[in-house]
Formats: sequence, structure tokens, C-alpha cells
Amino acid sequence: MADRPGCQTEPQARRLFVGLPGDTGPGPETVAPQAETDTLSVPPDLRPAIRQALVWREAVAPHRRIVEHVLPDGAVRLWFDLSGAAAEPLVLGPRLEAQTVIVQGCVAGLSLALTPAAARAIVGAPLRDLRAQAVGFTDLWGLEARDLGDRLTGAADLGQLAAALWQGLRQRLQCAGGLSDEGRRTARVAAALARGEGPDKIGLGERRIQQLFVEHLGLSPREHRRLWRWHSLLRRLRMVDRPDWAALAVAQGWYDQAHMLRDFRAFAGMTPTAYRALAVSGPSKTAGRESG
Repeated sequence: MADRPGCQTEPQARRLFVGLPGDTGPGPETVAPQAETDTLSVPPDLRPAIRQALVWREAVAPHRRIVEHVLPDGAVRLWFDLSGAAAEPLVLGPRLEAQTVIVQGCVAGLSLALTPAAARAIVGAPLRDLRAQAVGFTDLWGLEARDLGDRLTGAADLGQLAAALWQGLRQRLQCAGGLSDEGRRTARVAAALARGEGPDKIGLGERRIQQLFVEHLGLSPREHRRLWRWHSLLRRLRMVDRPDWAALAVAQGWYDQAHMLRDFRAFAGMTPTAYRALAVSGPSKTAGRESG
């Protein structure tokens, strides 16, 4: 998510924003009782390209601000500001570190997570060039990006917004020639590596896998495996009240607890104990629904 506009006031609160691959909306660790979220139902023909489409609206009380720790999911995202405050849409490149944003005033936006198979084609640039970057979409799409942003901002309701979004993405994919064979292959290899398969079983050499990953994911194969393992731990924590960190570390594939702690701090910017203190047990208190 991009930085959100508004003046800096007190008091402030802290919260997590967690959205793991496979989550349809904000994860149960995210508590935002004043926010309204809508997960747009991605049409079948665009599901190979779009992992998630989330509309977020929130009004933070005057003289209050929220420090939000956005945990990395490794995805490339398109961010469309629906409040009219931003000059243009943004492309948010893949990150391996948590990002801190300030939430205050009225927030309205659309976050679109792209799949590894489609990110390169939709963005129109190698993902290695976007690593940990927030780039104006017009730098990549030209005026087409601003036109799409204007149509989304001017939509009268979610139905119109979704229709404009899907039309714009279909046009973009058509101009790019659809999903490339390399993009599809990268998605398959990424899934295989996450399952623990090696280059011999995958049928590609390590150098070729490295080339595919930096071009279509913006991450190295090793970084992808580390992030996937950490995501698996976060999913496991959703089902555990009193975690045995040493046992969890070994079960998820780390050598020991110290190894897990290093990765956790690197990705989350905090210790597991601090994470648990901010996380919410049970279902999210964020109001959410799925829309077409």
C-alpha cells in the first residue's frame, strides 16, 4: 500500500496489515474496525493474471493517526487512489521487508496483486527494475494508466469500478500479447520450488531459473523460498494459541529457532513476540465482503 495523505497528529495507534497468498482479503492479524473492504471477484479469464483485487475505505478520526506495518507478500501490486488525492496510480514492486505507512484522514483505494505469470506482461518492465520501488504507472503505461485511474475514481459503484478495471486489464494484456510462455513457466517453477523440488526435478538449470525469477518475480529463487517458508509459519500461527517457537522453526524447515528468528526479523522488522502482540486472534474485525 502506498503512503496515505494527511497531516501528522496525535494520538497514534499501531497495527499490522497482513495479506498472504491465498487470502481473499486482509488476514485475521489485521484489525481495522472502522474500515470497509470489498474483495472484487476476479473474472475466470483474468484469474491467471490477478491474484487479488481489494477495495479499502477507511475514515480515521480527526487528531488521530495509525502507524501500519505492512508485511511483505512478495507480490507486485497496482495501487489506484480512489479519493482523488494522488496524481496517478502506482506500481509497487516486490518487497522482502515490512513497510511502515501512516494512515490518517479519509483513505480510499484499490490494491491489485498480480500473479507471477502476468506481472511482467501487465507492468511492461522487468521486475528486477521495480524491486522495492513505488513507480508512477504513467512511466510504464503512459496516459493509458491515468485514464484507467480516472475511470476507476469516477465509478458510481463497485459494479462500475469492477467493469472498468477488468476492461482496462484485458486491453493491457491484449496489447502485451497475453501471458508469455516464460511468465507461465516462472509461475510453475516458483510453485515447485516452494514445494521443495530442486532444479533436477524441475528440468531447468539453476542459472535459467535465476534469470526467470529476477525477470518475472523480482526475487531470487532463494529469496522466494525463504519468503514462502515464512508465510507458511504465519499461516501456522493463525492456528496456535501458545507457539512453541523451537518446534515451529524445525517443522517449517529452519535449522533451529535462532535461524527462524533472523528471518522473522528480516521480513517483519520485529520479533515474533512483538508480532504476536499486534496480531489479532480469531476472525478479522475488518468489515469485508466479496463483490463482483
